[in-house]
Amino acid sequence: MQKVRKNQITWVLGSGMVLCLLLGSSLFALRKTGVLERWIQAATTTNLLDPTKEDKNSAVLPLVSLSSEERAAQLEEIASGAKSVDQYRARYLLASDLILQQKGLAALPWLEGLESDYPVLAPHILFKRSQAYELNGERTEAIKVWEEMLENYADQPTTAEALYGLGKTNPEYWERAIADYPNHPRTQEIVRSRLDKNPKQLDLLLFMVKNAPEANGVGSMR
Repeated sequence: MQKVRKNQITWVLGSGMVLCLLLGSSLFALRKTGVLERWIQAATTTNLLDPTKEDKNSAVLPLVSLSSEERAAQLEEIASGAKSVDQYRARYLLASDLILQQKGLAALPWLEGLESDYPVLAPHILFKRSQAYELNGERTEAIKVWEEMLENYADQPTTAEALYGLGKTNPEYWERAIADYPNHPRTQEIVRSRLDKNPKQLDLLLFMVKNAPEANGVGSMR
């Protein structure tokens, strides 16, 4: 069950997040899932993410609906080209695909300096970089990125991801995630993992009933 929940979270934070960030028009559809609705609304939105006249000619946005294998060659070609909004999007999407394929080392070059080129996605880009470092077994580098996220983007939903990573060695960060980001899927994963170890924790049971009433198994807690 724990593995299934982790796969579900990976999908939400991977494919769902890419769609939401790259395609402003997809936000409405993704809100219907309920999970994203409660936390993605806090993310900064600019004209770069919303559909514009220029986006009608975008070479990247039509690729979002394709599988990672189908779009890989086109994304790499665009990502290797001159700097533009499409190039930034291609780099982010390509790196996201590589991370989902467990290819952290290959993802890092596409993310290099991207937060400066495409600041609207800076906290998400840093999160992707931390994921890539973790895949490479470079936890020290990942910790540096998480700390940068906390320092510079504490008001962003991705902060919950930084708190989750840091909390693996310091439980105080997990307590902060539970207190400050109760609706974030990663926070709910923390709570579920604690309940798996000890289900007789009334405060955590009430937390799930309040913040994730539609999650698997929560209905039986009421």
